Amino acid sequence: MTDESAQAEVEAMIKLSREHNSHKLLVDIASIQVPTAKQRKIISDGLKQIKFEKAALISNSVVIKTVANFIVSAAGHKQFEFFNSEKEALAWLKEGDNNA
Repeated sequence: MTDESAQAEVEAMIKLSREHNSHKLLVDIASIQVPTAKQRKIISDGLKQIKFEKAALISNSVVIKTVANFIVSAAGHKQFEFFNSEKEALAWLKEGDNNA
């Protein structure tokens, strides 16, 4: 990941969240590398612009989960969980839905 690609990804997430008025996010971070300090700031600053009810993040890596926890928490978000599979993540996101 480069600084530019981190910025582009954040801008895409912000745009999608505004277009779809998203309240629940599913983010697969399994294949990302550990971001640099500058990239962590870019991501955290971008997440501050996204409002969500809850977010499910998918990764098997303890290191990535630790870094992501730091970034998401620094952005002021508290309602997020980590999962090893998309199936588990989707089940958690659907908890409390009338259609679950």
